[in-house]
This record gives sequence, structure tokens and C-alpha cells, in this order.
Amino acid sequence: MKLLHLSDIHLTTPGSTIGGRDPRANFERALAHALKDHHDAELMVITGDLSDWGDAADYQWLKQRLDEYPLPVRLCIGNHDRRAAFLSVFPDLADDNGFVQGIHDTAAGRCLFLDTAHPDTHAGRYCDDRLGWLEARLAEHDGPFLLFMHHNPMPVHLAPSTRFACSTTHRSGVSSAATGQKSVTSSSGIVICLWPDPSQAFPSHRCAAPITRAIRCSPRPGC
Repeated sequence: MKLLHLSDIHLTTPGSTIGGRDPRANFERALAHALKDHHDAELMVITGDLSDWGDAADYQWLKQRLDEYPLPVRLCIGNHDRRAAFLSVFPDLADDNGFVQGIHDTAAGRCLFLDTAHPDTHAGRYCDDRLGWLEARLAEHDGPFLLFMHHNPMPVHLAPSTRFACSTTHRSGVSSAATGQKSVTSSSGIVICLWPDPSQAFPSHRCAAPITRAIRCSPRPGC
């Protein structure tokens, strides 16, 4: 099973640039590359910072573009996104508490998409309501699981990225929920899929080109 992981596409007003780069043009290039070289992918996941300013117009354009795209795509939000604006365009992606969290089953396991965004801060948060959702999803299925989120829930040893990670309390909550429900060494393991914000890990990058990677997953660990 092949899974495509994109992050930090930072869409903005058509024709506008960030650091001399056009985010929409670069996103189109990423989509074309994925379709040309990875057309056999089962799923594409874009983990946040979908819009640079959280504008509804960016989400409307993104929805129209993804509706036309032949590969299935799931989304997370990041610190640049605005939850209310995003959900005004993608209302079906809200959980019962109004957070952008969901499930998608694949041949490699159950994908869980987590909402780590919090207003007025670039750091991540994962409150009790969101943690309760995660714990319930881990308890109701045998796994394996792939967890997707924008903010890293553990230190990544890159100082700027760690500074904008989930806070220590919220970070330990995500980790405890995962390791408490399913052992990462068991046959029902958990893989956490994330990419540190490139603007923080690599300051010269400045977010205008999406980070893309392809992941191959066996249906079960050890297969």
C-alpha cells in the first residue's frame, strides 16, 4: 500500500507569492507529480497549514481542486489555518466537538487525523475533548493505526520545530493515549506520521513549496 503525505501548502491569494514562490503553482506541481509518479497511491494526506492566512477563499479553491483530483485526499489543519473558515467549506470533517478529526481505513491500517491547532498561537494544543476522541477511536478498533497531525507530539531535536510543537502537557497526552491503548511493538502498532513545519526546521524554505513524501506500508507490521 502506498500513501502520499504532503504538508504546509500555504495557499494564498491567486498570483501572490511567499518568499518569491507561488504556493498555488507549487501545489499544482505537487499534484501533477503525485499523479504522474504515484498514481497507484491509496491515499493522499495533507497535514495542515493549508492556507497561509486561513481565508475561506483558499479552502473553497482547495475543495474545488480536490473534487476534481482522481486520488482520495484527507486533510488536517495547522496553526496558519482557521478552523471555522475551514469547516464552513469542509463541514463533514468536523467531529462531534467541532474539531477537524476523522478516520479513513486503508489496506495498511486505520488512519486517524488529529486537530492540534489552537487560536492565537503557533504552538500545538490537544485538549481533553480531542484526547477523548482519540482514546475512543483507539479503543474501538484493533489497528494498526497511522496518526496524522500538523504539530509534532514529541521532540524532534530541531529547536524551532520543537518550540512550535504541542505543549509538553498536550504532547504527553497524545503519546500516552497512543502507547496506553496499543503497544507500538505489538501486531496492532501505531505509526505517527508528521513533518516538522519546514519554515521552522529550515528557515530559508519559508513554506511556499509543499513538502511531499511517499510512504509504503505493509498491511501488517512484519509482513
